[in-house]
Amino acid sequence: KTTVALAIARSFAKSGKSTILIDADLRHPSVHNHVDRPVEVGLIDYLLRGRAAETAHLFMMEEEATGLNLVLGSEA
Repeated sequence: KTTVALAIARSFAKSGKSTILIDADLRHPSVHNHVDRPVEVGLIDYLLRGRAAETAHLFMMEEEATGLNLVLGSEA
């Protein structure tokens, strides 16, 4: 499911559409594994600890090759 969601989101982003993929799987977040990116602070950490908006850059990233914006879950 993650692979398919990521492929669709990348296709949309490559076509010029503003696209964001949010890894909101709270039990088993895995998008970070598919993009080979470690998660310092994930969406789950943000939700649990109520991090300030200025830390959003820690769990949000943009793929340079596709322009896809990602919100990573956590390392779980």
